[in-house]
Amino acid sequence: MLQFKIQALLIISFVFLSGIIFVSDSYGIGLTREHQTLHEVSLQLIIRNSDGQLVTYVEPTNMWIVNISDTHLFLDQLEDSEKTTMVKKGENVEMIKFVETNTFSESGQYSSYGLVFDDYRPLLFRHDGYLTHPGDTLMASWKIVRTIDR
Repeated sequence: MLQFKIQALLIISFVFLSGIIFVSDSYGIGLTREHQTLHEVSLQLIIRNSDGQLVTYVEPTNMWIVNISDTHLFLDQLEDSEKTTMVKKGENVEMIKFVETNTFSESGQYSSYGLVFDDYRPLLFRHDGYLTHPGDTLMASWKIVRTIDR
């Protein structure tokens, strides 16, 4: 009987541990943090209250690429941006800078921010959460360096 209990405990432990080991991350399977066509992606989030005072400044580093094709499609269709081409380490690249702004109409707590394309986010940053209140504003400054020849 003792041997059966030990075997059962081992099986349960294996199932539990394999669930932890074989899941790529806590946000979902299939997401990647880097891609050879994206050399650099940086984001700065600045939240100010309705009086213009700084509430929060965030530079998230935990990036997830949900769909690289849609990320590039979003960047191709981006209109209000500064685009510069250059050669970096012998490769033709494009640096894209743009700013998004939002004024909040209700209170909320946010812990992620990403590019919005066709009602979903093909590229997403996770970060420590922040609280907002009506009248608060968010300024998101993006800098993306990507391969031109892809």
